[in-house]
Amino acid sequence: MKRLDRSKQSRFTLNETPKAAGGSPRKNKAAFGVFSPKRGVAQGVAEAERPRWLPLEGPGNSAVPPERWAMSATQFHGFLGACKATQVYQALVQEEKVDMYKICDLFVKPWTLGTGNSVALLLNPQPLAAEVMISHAWAEEIDECSEALMLHFARYTITEATACWFCVFSMYQPGDVITIQEQLELDPFGRVLSTMNQLSQQAFDEARGMVVIHTSASEVYERLWCVFEIGKATLDGVPTKAACSFAYIVAQSSRSKESLQVFTENARCSVPEDEERIRELMMSDFGGAEMLNRMIWDFRLAMMRQMGYELRDGGWHAIPNTSFYRKGKNASAELLELQAECLRKLALSFDS
Repeated sequence: MKRLDRSKQSRFTLNETPKAAGGSPRKNKAAFGVFSPKRGVAQGVAEAERPRWLPLEGPGNSAVPPERWAMSATQFHGFLGACKATQVYQALVQEEKVDMYKICDLFVKPWTLGTGNSVALLLNPQPLAAEVMISHAWAEEIDECSEALMLHFARYTITEATACWFCVFSMYQPGDVITIQEQLELDPFGRVLSTMNQLSQQAFDEARGMVVIHTSASEVYERLWCVFEIGKATLDGVPTKAACSFAYIVAQSSRSKESLQVFTENARCSVPEDEERIRELMMSDFGGAEMLNRMIWDFRLAMMRQMGYELRDGGWHAIPNTSFYRKGKNASAELLELQAECLRKLALSFDS
């Protein structure tokens, strides 16, 4: 892995992108100054300053098998801490919800542009094999997503060094060196699940495997990728668990059993080609939506029973008209402390 020295790093901007993997340096005149209005990102958004410690080269998504496009939980929380440390993030969070679309558009894409490496591969010159696969809805609120993962790891005593496969950070997003479609043709989700299945056959820790993120800001079961991934993981014998934010647990705690029913035929993808492909896979793997609907029902029922236990006996406390606490600690404050510490570790690991 090659890194620029301090003087060169300070001159690096997105208008002069780093050398692409297997190619020559390229220009980016647009510099990600205009984004899709439907994602809620205004035109003319300023560029977020790229962390000086973030490497400019890595092994490349085109050269590394998809099941090794993983990053540690420490790196995940630290990278989000780096996003939060920018003026762009601070300005954005004052105006609207920050979701994974904005994290991708404003930070992941410009910070990896021209490298041919995902965030995970820039951070890991020796690629990590995935131990946990994250399934989530990109419209989720980013702090709720992070909180859900933090609490899940604490609940099952999973270490922060555990390698997570998180699509926005595992796949190369800019599309200039290797496209999203080219990466999907490598069947990353199938290969990661296959790896999980092999691990589960070796008495793999059941707390790992597939982790489905639940937040109050976006319903994961409305996303076709997510319901398919849950069904496929279950079909393949991969241990699948739900990770929930405080807000989601409290919002769902009063729901009836009947409300857990999901009609996966109504779930959607933002990319029409992906939706067509997944529906074909649903027919070949599940014989259509009916079997998948039953699998999702069973998964949600088990999740809600666990949530009921957490609220009754697991140390969760709902305080009227205030935030929700677990064992007397404010989850939001705990998350900020975790992200700050992970960012410190991440920066030190590359500055040393």
